[in-house]
Amino acid sequence: PKLAEWILSCVYPDRGDFTSVGDFREEYHEVYQSSGPFKANLWYWKQIAKSTPGFIRNKSHWSIVMIHNYLKTALRNIKRHKGYSLINIMGLAIGMTCFIFIMLYVQHELSFDNFHEKKDRIYRVILRNPGQIYMGTDYYVTTPEPLAKAMMDDLPEVEHASRADKLFNPILSYKDNRFYENGIIADENFLHIFSFTLLRGDKNGLSEPNTIYLTERLAKKYFGNEDPMNKIIDYRQFMEDYQLIVKGIIEDVPHNSHIHFDFIISFETWKNDPEKQEDFTWGKSIFYTYLTLKEVADYKFVESKLEGLFAKYTGNMHSGIQWMLEPLGTIHLHSDHNFDWAAITDIKYLYIFGTIGVVILLIACINYMNLATGRSAKRAREIGIRKVVGARKNQLIRQFLSESVLLSILSAIISVAVVKLLLPVFNNFTGLPLTFNLLSNGYILPGIFLLALFTGIISGSYPALLLSSFRPVKVLKSGLFTSSKGANLRNSLVVFQFFMTVILIIGTIVIYKQLLFIQNTDLGYKRDHVVVIEPFDENIQRRYHVIKSELLKNPAITGVTRGHLPMFITMRGRIEVENVESEMVISRMYAAPVGYDYLNLFDMEIVAGRDFSRETASDETEGVIMNEEAVKRMGWDNPIGKKVNFWARKNGRVIGVVKNFNFFTLHERIEPALLYLGPDRAVWFAVRIQPEKMTETFN
Repeated sequence: PKLAEWILSCVYPDRGDFTSVGDFREEYHEVYQSSGPFKANLWYWKQIAKSTPGFIRNKSHWSIVMIHNYLKTALRNIKRHKGYSLINIMGLAIGMTCFIFIMLYVQHELSFDNFHEKKDRIYRVILRNPGQIYMGTDYYVTTPEPLAKAMMDDLPEVEHASRADKLFNPILSYKDNRFYENGIIADENFLHIFSFTLLRGDKNGLSEPNTIYLTERLAKKYFGNEDPMNKIIDYRQFMEDYQLIVKGIIEDVPHNSHIHFDFIISFETWKNDPEKQEDFTWGKSIFYTYLTLKEVADYKFVESKLEGLFAKYTGNMHSGIQWMLEPLGTIHLHSDHNFDWAAITDIKYLYIFGTIGVVILLIACINYMNLATGRSAKRAREIGIRKVVGARKNQLIRQFLSESVLLSILSAIISVAVVKLLLPVFNNFTGLPLTFNLLSNGYILPGIFLLALFTGIISGSYPALLLSSFRPVKVLKSGLFTSSKGANLRNSLVVFQFFMTVILIIGTIVIYKQLLFIQNTDLGYKRDHVVVIEPFDENIQRRYHVIKSELLKNPAITGVTRGHLPMFITMRGRIEVENVESEMVISRMYAAPVGYDYLNLFDMEIVAGRDFSRETASDETEGVIMNEEAVKRMGWDNPIGKKVNFWARKNGRVIGVVKNFNFFTLHERIEPALLYLGPDRAVWFAVRIQPEKMTETFN
């Protein structure tokens, strides 16, 4: 029987006619001739069943003996050739260390939002407004406030829907503790959607007005050992003042969450504020909307209903907009939307880093192969003698693989020690809280073992096949072994190793040059030795002139101004501009309020016209300075005096043209922009300090 013979071959490796296999076959034929095929097959199966346990015990015993022999021989070779072994071990250890560091980073990036229990059913509503490109994209993440309730009312597939928004540097205070904090506002469904661990209180506190949930870290910061529950904490942001009751303590938000906050205040707090009612309409999109779908729901089907839902409540207000559901798992690695509050990166960087890690590991393995095959002549006689005394090819292969795996395991042990030692430095460099705990993380220890096993097998496979193929007669006669086929493969490995090394070096040089380009390219303004102050308290804003006067008394300070920073010009709208035919046309431009001395402090070049002047009173109500790109788009030969009307200038006129400057990333092209005097909206203070007196001035 074929199956019975296969089972026998698995537990009894010798299938020769003069062994037990031959005895079984001979007896089988006798039974076959005397009693027929049925009884012969039955007899054969019976013998297999009775003999298999003994064969297994015998095979296991000799397998253990051979493994012990392989390891003993491998250790002897390592001890005998210390220099060679050290080079191999350190080469593999360096490759593994680089690979582990890269994989720790990749694993961290892939783990974002995985701690949420309903992660596969959580979505975010986003929209695409074709043609309305802002900051390089026409995708947006902010939505109208009534959307969440409408989805729960009209879409039966929706389990929960929540509104949330990021708070802009609010101040929390309790007794003598008063700090700017990172917080959000959310409704009662927020904690039902996301699995942020609630340590004290319950999830229903967000349904009440004037309530706040603190993270464990923030509660300790403000209350120390005092019980924070039901205590009153003051909240202030611009002109908003609330007294909030602490209704819950949340475990600190994990770093691998796309949403980061230190406190949550209830959405009802804003809903009860008469001054904020205009924000809660279908015509204003300023909130983030999240939802969980029921387990049987198809998110694409729900997505197809969104356009009809908006049409029902808004008519044609959002005509042409494409509404979509974005799965939670894609936000961190695949999002690039306007007004996103998420911590995001690009998945292609993970592909690049992962590829680099594998290439480094392969280079280390190839280095081992080349060194091992380079020593083949020295082991030729050993292999010849082993074959003469009866060693089979598969036994020699296992011998050499055992050596490479043992070296790989030793390399892995060294690599683990190096990773543990250098991990704080790596975390400081990347700004990530990566951990490498072999015991608490159930994946790391098996992963390291598999890495060592994989590396050992890959690096030892070619030397094992090459060395085991030596012919005893030739190697014992000459002591050497040559093979054009083997030489060609070794040459190919060397070429591949150098090729990949050169690629990595070129990549490193390119990245270095990119960094130099970013650091040294002319952005159109000078940001070195400029200190930025963010005075979000309106009392400080009102005292700007007093503060500026006091700062300028310090001889180390060469200039003070206020305004939106050149790299943070994000406000864009419809602006009425006089064209070359002297007609007023609508154009979309970016606009930023600035103060006097803004261009001078940032060393921005005026290429036509003049800067804002205190001696010209009309500059505060009419003056506008445009960049070169705006002038180019309008086709003006002489832009000075052209009319410009927008939300801050009803009768504006161009008084100057500033040289183009980058207010986006260097990936994006420079867009049309204008600057105007607007101290009431200019929230940043900028202070230029003499380079040699930076430290002294700070102290």
